[in-house]
Amino acid sequence: ARDNQDAVGQNNFWREALDSMPGEEVFRLWGARHLIEAGAENDAANLVASLTSRPTLTPGVAIALARFERMRGRSLQAFNQLEKAERVPEVLLERALVTAQLGAKPESVKQDIQTALQAGGEGAVILLSNESGARVYLDGTLLGSPPMGLFPSPGQHEFRIVYDSGPALVSQVITADDGMTIIQSGSKTGLELKNVPSRSEFVL
Repeated sequence: ARDNQDAVGQNNFWREALDSMPGEEVFRLWGARHLIEAGAENDAANLVASLTSRPTLTPGVAIALARFERMRGRSLQAFNQLEKAERVPEVLLERALVTAQLGAKPESVKQDIQTALQAGGEGAVILLSNESGARVYLDGTLLGSPPMGLFPSPGQHEFRIVYDSGPALVSQVITADDGMTIIQSGSKTGLELKNVPSRSEFVL
């Protein structure tokens, strides 16, 4: 339904799935994405409330919830969700970028990012924005708002950054097994890509 841009069908399918398995976190997260895209962020927050109140989270759920919180301008709450998960590379990278947003010292942020990159096996992508309100899509799936870090599979990926005040910014990025790509975006500045061949040396 999503691939066919059938919003009604998508809505019906995820509601049916959620009714049959109300505790399934994947259905709640997909439903929240759909609601956010429809402009119903409060409904999305209510849908995942049972997840955000858990004392521990799997890494994927913690990252998704943190990104949803940042879309609502709640960086501290985003950090708190990440603190509930195991410190795998994806969580470490996301956590480091959130601490930067919260005002941590640059040296500390850089050290945390280095730790995440050294622990990660694949090439990293860091997305930054010159302004708030951006929504990032990876290969058509809404991820949330920058700053964010991820380790996509090697190969070509489409990043689409959407601002309410301007057209979508689209970039085709080829990620490698190693190294890092930094994507800086802004509705007025456009997209800027910086490839960093070595993860051991970079400048944010």
